[in-house]
Amino acid sequence: SHRIYSVGGVVIKPTTPGHFEIFVAGSLNNNSIAFDDDPFFLKFDDTGALLSSTRYSSTNMLETVRDAILLNDGKLLLAGEARGNSDGTPINAGAEWGGWLMKINPDTNGVIWSVRSKPAISWNKVTESPDGIIFTAGNFLPIVTADIPAMTVGAYNANGGIERLVSLAEP
Repeated sequence: SHRIYSVGGVVIKPTTPGHFEIFVAGSLNNNSIAFDDDPFFLKFDDTGALLSSTRYSSTNMLETVRDAILLNDGKLLLAGEARGNSDGTPINAGAEWGGWLMKINPDTNGVIWSVRSKPAISWNKVTESPDGIIFTAGNFLPIVTADIPAMTVGAYNANGGIERLVSLAEP
């Protein structure tokens, strides 16, 4: 069985004058498998009727949605963290993790791209500038400073390529 683990964001997208769609994004947990969280996306109309629901299932990966925004191009962007082992082995508490972004086409529910940054980053907030640069903010938790996380800010281009990554207040 599956259960909603967390809701990372609720976004309103205007459709026709006076009408809109409501997007809810978050993480589902598979109760039978440890470290198996997958992102989900629900779409409702302005009356509250469910239009679609999608679970983005992954193998040996745990994705946690912490924020969601509507981009300038009308697509949905999820932000959070992804944990998994690059060698494909089953994940565990010590698995590699990093800041994670996933761009979704809300018309088809299809994934346009999904990227994970360098290890030990968790994106908590995301926004987009008028010229399409995606900015993220979160924590950088290297082993040495795990009890005192540094703030990290990232800048991504419209295709998910990282342009800049800066950690602030690292001891």
